[in-house]
Amino acid sequence: MFSEESEAALVVHQALSKIQTVEDIYTSKGDCKGCGECCSRFLPMSKFDMQRLCNYVRKHNIKPQKRVARGIDLMCPYLTDTKECAVYHARPEVCRTYRCDKHVRGELLDFFGCNSAEVCDMYAVAGVLEMSNDDLRKLADELEEHTED
Repeated sequence: MFSEESEAALVVHQALSKIQTVEDIYTSKGDCKGCGECCSRFLPMSKFDMQRLCNYVRKHNIKPQKRVARGIDLMCPYLTDTKECAVYHARPEVCRTYRCDKHVRGELLDFFGCNSAEVCDMYAVAGVLEMSNDDLRKLADELEEHTED
């Protein structure tokens, strides 16, 4: 498939570049901007996180926010009106590791060629990473064939 080593090197470079771009977008640019977007999603919580949160809420006498909502309200009861986390120091692991795809300016990224969802589309991220892994697998196969010759 690859006629020259430089072509193989280019494929490796492109695959690694894709992986780095995705990592940059969903980590450093995914830092919290205080918009409260992640706090309006259903996020699973472990028993350990639930116990830690309950202990923290009791110890600090934190009351959940009261909201008047129609339908199903997925907003975290500990997100304040000023979009701050009232239980920040005891927040669940899923909250600690959550990454949002909003820019500093509050604009959504258009990385995958379409309007991004309000929260990270992890299927799209997995697709880019899988595509890169496929490229690397093909390259490894080609290099192995090349070295056998």
